[in-house]
Amino acid sequence: MDSDGTFDFLEISVEVNVTSPGAFVVEIYGLYDSTYNYIDVWGENYTSLDVGAQIVCISLDGPTIYASGFNPAIVSSITLYDEYYSYLDSLYDVPLSREYLYTEFDLPPASLTGVIYDNGVDVDMDGTFDFLSMTQHTTTYMSGTKLTRTWM
Repeated sequence: MDSDGTFDFLEISVEVNVTSPGAFVVEIYGLYDSTYNYIDVWGENYTSLDVGAQIVCISLDGPTIYASGFNPAIVSSITLYDEYYSYLDSLYDVPLSREYLYTEFDLPPASLTGVIYDNGVDVDMDGTFDFLSMTQHTTTYMSGTKLTRTWM
């Protein structure tokens, strides 16, 4: 949490029992709210670990959680790999220590409002449209230059 009073990240600490020291990767894919609405967020930590029970921390992006509109309560999957990304172990549907409100996390820097403006453009004045002109309304929460891409 920084000085704005909301979380930048959700940090999840995972205990790993190491029997041979080395480099390992712990990945988290997704969160669920209490009714299993999926929150599409991901994080990993590549780290060297000694023998014994070790704690590995993974940070999940706060604005991504906020944008989902769901309150995270459950980790969808936690996967452990060796340094070559060979699968070692996994856990599914792991409850968090508490349910978080999505509003406890930072806002994304911008969001789509759902408002668009469109009109056909007849450049050569032949009575048919040559292309479709569209404008998308975006709400920004932070100052700076923004890039918008459109695929049709």
